[in-house]
Amino acid sequence: MNDVVVIIGGGPVGLWTAIQIKVRHRNWDVIVYERYEEYKRKHVLLLDKKSFSGYASHPLVDTFVSSLPDTIRTSVLQEHLMDIVRRIGVRVVTGRTVTVSDVYREHPRVRTVIGADGSHSRVRSEYFGMEYRKELQYIVDVKYEVYGSTRALSSLSEAYPTLKLIRHVITEHVGKSRGGRTPVSARLLVSEQEYQSMRDATFKNPWTFTQLHGRVNESVTVWMNAKAMITSERRVRGSEKITALCLNVYAAKSFHRHDHERDIDVFLVGDAAFGVPYFRSLNNGIISGTRLARHMSSGYNRFMRRLSNREREAAEAKRFGLRLGNAVKSMNAMLPWQIIRWKDSDSNLLWTPLT
Repeated sequence: MNDVVVIIGGGPVGLWTAIQIKVRHRNWDVIVYERYEEYKRKHVLLLDKKSFSGYASHPLVDTFVSSLPDTIRTSVLQEHLMDIVRRIGVRVVTGRTVTVSDVYREHPRVRTVIGADGSHSRVRSEYFGMEYRKELQYIVDVKYEVYGSTRALSSLSEAYPTLKLIRHVITEHVGKSRGGRTPVSARLLVSEQEYQSMRDATFKNPWTFTQLHGRVNESVTVWMNAKAMITSERRVRGSEKITALCLNVYAAKSFHRHDHERDIDVFLVGDAAFGVPYFRSLNNGIISGTRLARHMSSGYNRFMRRLSNREREAAEAKRFGLRLGNAVKSMNAMLPWQIIRWKDSDSNLLWTPLT
């Protein structure tokens, strides 16, 4: 009789975990439950190729991994993984929200349940609880598209004089062009007060440029106009999605538990297990999914504890570096001398309101 593995959560991490398990155990029945009929996220992700180290080889998976760019839209990654999942025989059920109890009732032969249901994981709440949660940084994300291609501002000659004119540190990432358009993401470090004033700007209800106010509006306006003037990028009007986020670090109390009453093993992967900011969540999800497929045992718990602690320390060091950079930028902006600066005639254009 074949083993049954059920994964709750059909995002990229859940699908990758399903692929790895099915490739290693081809006679197992692997089932994925995803609450959404259609995947909703389309933001740009940064991929670290080292996160795929040690994955179970398969022709479809090899082609997928070798062709991955450094940046990719979440929705595009989801499409590729869903195609592989269905071609190797994993069953995917969409439009259903299930609990471990539902899974046990509907699949009496299930022996393993994996929670891949994200940062608000119901599996984690039901079986594990939280070890810690800490607010690390407040940010505003500005995502938009341009016609054709574009590039990020170079650090010294272009970004430096622009950052001297505004009150926030801004970092940006340019995605891969697709269909004649290129996605761009700009991230601002903001204060708690600024974050609180923008809490309504969520993934489900993102803001547009006209809804921005105060210093955040000033910084975004100057940055976007500078991008247009320096790179000649042509923004797709109405493509912007602006969200305010509180970046947390958190971890579950444990990542594996054996339910003796039901005789099933329950595991957590990805954001359900632990979360860190600065574009590390997906990469850690890939690492945890690969590891779990290789070792479905108590050793997984020890591995995940080491990984979560290491990533938390790295995130806190990153936050310290960003705050230090913000302080240096603020002091530098107050200096009366400027070697690299915008011409007065051009700098006036940077304040043109965005529409």
